[in-house]
Amino acid sequence: MALTPLQAYEEAIKRIEDTRKELENETARFETIKSQIQAQVQSIQTELQKKTKEIEQLKSELQATKTELETTKTLLTNTTNLIQDTAKTVKTAYSEAQTARSEAKNAQTTANTARSEAQTAQNTANTARSESQTAQNTANTVRSEINSVKSGIENGSIIAQKAIMLRTRDHNHWLRWRTVDNKNHVSAQ
Repeated sequence: MALTPLQAYEEAIKRIEDTRKELENETARFETIKSQIQAQVQSIQTELQKKTKEIEQLKSELQATKTELETTKTLLTNTTNLIQDTAKTVKTAYSEAQTARSEAKNAQTTANTARSEAQTAQNTANTARSESQTAQNTANTVRSEINSVKSGIENGSIIAQKAIMLRTRDHNHWLRWRTVDNKNHVSAQ
């Protein structure tokens, strides 16, 4: 059954409307994806802020450990002076020196532990920065793709294939041409 030009136009208009609805659905889906990515980026930024606070706390603990080490050094110096001044009580001074050495070793162990914790905090911060950068790159890629599709739709470079196809004179085949001529279809004579 041959279609009249009016029926062909009505069918083409219907297909264009269907395609428009599909594009609106895809646009809504892209917006949903965009909002999800923005939420993930916000979550990563919050996590980065938490890690930064943890690093600051570790830095203050390290500073307290350094102060304690300086105090221990001062105590060791005073102990040494006391040993030199009190030659009569060598046994007591020797015992105090041993105690001071033990405290110095404990302070060194504490300092080493603090250094290790600071290194761990630095590694955690580097990982958080890397994850934040990866999330930002992903978000930028998705934004770029969405903007590309949006601009393609807006400027008409993206159109549905059905909308540019015409039915030929014999009504048996769909061709992807804007016009029918002797190059793309042999017309009935």
